[in-house]
Amino acid sequence: MAKIVKRLKPAVLATAFMILAPVSAGAQTKPPCAVGMPVAVLACINYPGHLVASDPRSGRYQVRCDKSGDKSWVSASDLKWNCVAAGPPAVTERWLLGRWSLFIGPTPHYEDRDSDRYLVVGKGAKGGSIEIRPNGEYRLDDLGKVSVGRWRVMAPAELKYGTKAPAILLMNGPNGMDWEMWKRDGSDDQNRDKATVEGMKLGLSYSATRVR
Repeated sequence: MAKIVKRLKPAVLATAFMILAPVSAGAQTKPPCAVGMPVAVLACINYPGHLVASDPRSGRYQVRCDKSGDKSWVSASDLKWNCVAAGPPAVTERWLLGRWSLFIGPTPHYEDRDSDRYLVVGKGAKGGSIEIRPNGEYRLDDLGKVSVGRWRVMAPAELKYGTKAPAILLMNGPNGMDWEMWKRDGSDDQNRDKATVEGMKLGLSYSATRVR
């Protein structure tokens, strides 16, 4: 005996598909991030906190931890499980213009103690300052040793591994080599911009914090 199948109207089929189709995690909408909103972020060790300020210029948000009262600035990506953040605006190489303080990160080295050999990591140290000028010049003061030269925008093929465009090349810098400089994600507890200055040949690098 032939089986009779009742033909459903297209609108009924569409409704049935929407009901049966699984909802992906990306399809679940989150509210836009706003001051006063409760959030759970790593800065509070995933304890509850609240957004207390936002900075549209940098795309960062300030979180106050409910338990400790501590405040931290976090990026838009840190809030992705809580709300939809506006994120930072697109930047060009001109974002790097201005004066930056430099800090030399901890450098690991080996030390012999009695008959044993230990890997020791130092504390790091202040490393002077650098100024990126709009006229294509830079001035790097490494605690009294001054280097003045020209900078230019780097092509994508020139970037070292891990470098994020846009980046600039500081030509003929300290130690007789070229250096690259680029925007680093994140900030400090005062919401100051961060960048990295790194030698193209040797593994020397500075952490830069915007002064003005």
